[in-house]
Amino acid sequence: MKVSEKMILTYLNKYKELNFDVLSKELGLPVSSLLGVADGLLQNGYIKSVNQELCVTEKGKQEVYGFWNELIIGKEDDAKQDFVWDELYIPQNFLEKI
Repeated sequence: MKVSEKMILTYLNKYKELNFDVLSKELGLPVSSLLGVADGLLQNGYIKSVNQELCVTEKGKQEVYGFWNELIIGKEDDAKQDFVWDELYIPQNFLEKI
């Protein structure tokens, strides 16, 4: 599944609506492309229309939660890196302040 598809699913799951103008600005994709992606998600059963509103199906929620896990695991890996500072830093006017 493409990242744009996962982002649309995640957005819809969180906000319970699709605002294509916001998504277009955030993802840097034209609205026409996003409409095509959303249509593909609808055709493949990741989202459905209920009472003229779009919602994420159980199949789509599995992708959403998997995507969030990928993001969280990536952030945890970055946080585990040790901080190394090899340069000595002495602020300006340091001696005047002691």
